[in-house]
Amino acid sequence: MGSKEGRKFSTASLLNMHRGYTSVLISSKSFISDYARGFDIDPSIIYEVPLPRTDLLINSSYRAQQRERIIREFPELGRKLNIVYCPTFRKKTPANQTQAAASLADAIDYDKYNLIVKCHPLDDLRINNPHVFQHYPSQYDMLFVADYVISDYSTVIYEAGLLDLPVFLYAYDWPDYSKKRSLYIDPKRDIPTLFTDDAEAIARAIEHDDFDHAAYQAFIRRNVAIPEHGSCTARVVEHVFDLIAAR
Repeated sequence: MGSKEGRKFSTASLLNMHRGYTSVLISSKSFISDYARGFDIDPSIIYEVPLPRTDLLINSSYRAQQRERIIREFPELGRKLNIVYCPTFRKKTPANQTQAAASLADAIDYDKYNLIVKCHPLDDLRINNPHVFQHYPSQYDMLFVADYVISDYSTVIYEAGLLDLPVFLYAYDWPDYSKKRSLYIDPKRDIPTLFTDDAEAIARAIEHDDFDHAAYQAFIRRNVAIPEHGSCTARVVEHVFDLIAAR
């Protein structure tokens, strides 16, 4: 609120923003207080219910089916290890985005790896490099063929964690982004992986498998509460019926 890329306080007040909610569903109780402040709502209406998509991400059979489907359509993705780059959506394109994307593409060893770009649906990022795999229908979720994931400030880092993939953060515009939008966490401190604006450093980390899976999985468990019994989808449905029954 009140930041360069956020809503104005006056607009939120005029529109009664977030005032009509019966409940808010989040993936973990670990950040209830952050949501309560962010939406300016009572913590009592916030419930721990991860997204139904979580069920698919942790389903090994579904993941294998999706991987086979994608490689059947794009056989070249089955011949090398796949690095999937998933940048977050930015309302305004950073001045250094083109150069940063080019630096990342140039850092990859294409004899060993494919570089796949998986952009936000509203993002028009294109990398001017013939080796980069970036023109494909949106129906194909390239996370399912990923061996490594490069992101930045996107929540895709949690999805990649559920797939137990190594994640590296390419924060080429962090000084500017942190002023315009900011985050509730400090990614350099709170996310146990490489956080850098150096594309070559990320390429080296991938080449040497420099990633602490145990630390990252602990981070994911703190932020995505997988039900011990049943599914995330069932918990959403049950919650809706509980709300109806309470009326």
